[in-house]
Amino acid sequence: MVSNMKKRMVPQFKKEAELKHVFKNVISLRVGANLPSKWEERFNVKWKFDVRRYNNLLGFHVYCEPVAPTKKWLIRTKIQLKVVGRNKDHITVAEEFCYEDNNQLAFDDFLEYENMEKDYLVNGDLIVEAKVTIIETTGLKKEKIRKFAESKKDVSD
Repeated sequence: MVSNMKKRMVPQFKKEAELKHVFKNVISLRVGANLPSKWEERFNVKWKFDVRRYNNLLGFHVYCEPVAPTKKWLIRTKIQLKVVGRNKDHITVAEEFCYEDNNQLAFDDFLEYENMEKDYLVNGDLIVEAKVTIIETTGLKKEKIRKFAESKKDVSD
């Protein structure tokens, strides 16, 4: 028996976060050193990234931690990392990555240090943007919902 009923399409909502950081004074970054951004919270998850110098290469790490982790958690992502240049168009790399036990995605050979100095620094600073798309999460606690009970009447309507 063939059914003419069309399958119901359930809309899928993407969880996307845009992170941007200006790393100050990257020109004086020593070999082996790193400059971190601050943690930012998106979708009940904390994110940050850093820039690291390896001899003649510049690398980036993107970190992820649940705000309230459980024993077993997983965050499957697609991350697009972009460096904005002053003399050239931006350079971009994208990768799917599953955060679990290891909470960092490393792009250790992202850019040659010499090219970074010549084409991407603006007054010694480096502009980095990350677009994070969360594909799947497991083991994240729900965000706390505010209660507007009698005890909170002084701060609510």
